[in-house]
Amino acid sequence: TLLASSAASDVYKRQQEEYLTAREPGALRPLTMTAAARKTGLSLSTVSRTVNGKYAEFEGRVFPLRMLFTAGGKAGHSREAIVRRMRALLSTANGEPMSDARLAALLAAEGMPVSRRTVNKYRNAFLKIDN
Repeated sequence: TLLASSAASDVYKRQQEEYLTAREPGALRPLTMTAAARKTGLSLSTVSRTVNGKYAEFEGRVFPLRMLFTAGGKAGHSREAIVRRMRALLSTANGEPMSDARLAALLAAEGMPVSRRTVNKYRNAFLKIDN
């Protein structure tokens, strides 16, 4: 199986060990199934079929293997981490509207450089708030 291969174990260890041990959603590093397929030498469809409907237990927690893979993301940050940080920045705005450009600038200042268009896309798709 995918997890039994030493190459796959190495991918998970390098990419997602911090996420598993920290129990911190923001620690999930960007890892697409395509990248895992390249690193393991397996086809994308093999990786996808292998993790589909499979679960793992780690330190008393059970989670779907698919959760270790991220979609999207920019500059070494997962989409989930960017959206979480956007949510935090918007919550500190005290009801004041914040433009996409301003939000992109704040994210860039924190080491998460994303375009204004990406901010707008994530805001509309994931945050569903007008701020």
